[in-house]
Amino acid sequence: MASRDPVTGTFPSPAGARNPQRARQNAGTTVDEVVTTAAGVRGADRQRPQRSDVARWRRLAWTFIPPCLALIAGRILVLWGTDASFFSLEPALWARYDSGHYYNIARDGYHFGDCAALEMGEPGVLCQNTTWYPLLPWLMRLGGVVGIDYMRAAILISLVAWIAAVFLLWTWFLRALPPGRSIPGLLLVAVFPGVVYQQAAFPLSLLALGMVVWAHLMATRRWMLGAVAATVAGTAYPIGLMLVPTTLVWVGYAERASGSSLLVALRRAVPPALVASAGTLLVFAIHQIEVQHWDASLTAQRSGGSTVLNPVQSLWLVVVERGAAIQQYPNNASLARWTAWQTAVVAVLVLTTAASVGVAFLRRRVDHVDVGMTLGLLAVWLLPLATFFDTGLYRREATLVAFAGLVARRLPVPVLLVTSAAALVLVVGISPLFFDYVLI
Repeated sequence: MASRDPVTGTFPSPAGARNPQRARQNAGTTVDEVVTTAAGVRGADRQRPQRSDVARWRRLAWTFIPPCLALIAGRILVLWGTDASFFSLEPALWARYDSGHYYNIARDGYHFGDCAALEMGEPGVLCQNTTWYPLLPWLMRLGGVVGIDYMRAAILISLVAWIAAVFLLWTWFLRALPPGRSIPGLLLVAVFPGVVYQQAAFPLSLLALGMVVWAHLMATRRWMLGAVAATVAGTAYPIGLMLVPTTLVWVGYAERASGSSLLVALRRAVPPALVASAGTLLVFAIHQIEVQHWDASLTAQRSGGSTVLNPVQSLWLVVVERGAAIQQYPNNASLARWTAWQTAVVAVLVLTTAASVGVAFLRRRVDHVDVGMTLGLLAVWLLPLATFFDTGLYRREATLVAFAGLVARRLPVPVLLVTSAAALVLVVGISPLFFDYVLI
């Protein structure tokens, strides 16, 4: 070890003999300076972990605190004006007309046929519960296995699915956006039109969760896994069928954009689309086994009034004329008004987002995620308007929350702020109609 000069108190440079210039530069380094420098290095070493810890805690806070606050706000606003507790799972509070069908499917399975033959009513009338899809009843049965009442299980399942969907939308689609977009987008998710049905004994939050997972897997080009998520969504609700053509076009467009030929793109797009269709096909198979009619769901929907409609006329009828069947019920002026406003807000949100993506597409400033999610948004929005809107449009609109990431990313910021504020007003106005048994 080099020794200190007894006169100057300095250390000679170890490279002094080989590099006289460096020796001259280092000749004036005192013991105090060396000690101070070493202490500074040790202090910097201690500060680095502290800074990384702070950054890690900030990331964790940004990951968990905003969605937790959004969920709390969404729950409070849904319950605004009721006497229900925040954690209530009471069937009398959260179950409505369709909930009974899911309960009966969980308990007794499917039925389909003449009411008199089934000992359920008058002859010549169709009695059936095949319109309602099996995913929620299956999960209700699992709840029954662990001792949870079927209806309470349905409410709990829907609530958990809603919580998961909000967290995943934030984590996968919103968190990385600028705060001016991510925070209004998260508010929109928390109070999305129809959110009360995502917390009730309905499968809408299950469908929304399935579509969120599907969109994420498709966005990361994991086509077959995305198709599996679409399969699960297809067993939750009939609208899940719209993920099949969307998957086909999304994969085909992405492969073409990556330079594949049309034939290769189609060859890669068809298998995921076929897998995505398995959910609906599984429902048909279950109906064939249980009621000996694979098309029982289609037949039941046609008998209930489903047909091919002009979606523009449907939209006009609901928003302007307020002429949907449920809007015409006696003493339902409040319901007619609020549902018309909700459908109008959703239409503005969907059409403005699609127009924004369309403009960006013409300017070649979109990726396959924008295109695929826009197609999904339009398909899920249009299907109810083009088939059956009389009694459940305000419920089905709730499933569009799965595309909130696209909305927050592409909707012009002023429109995003206005629609988020409008959704907040809507949830306060419409939710009481649910708890007053006006909405079904």
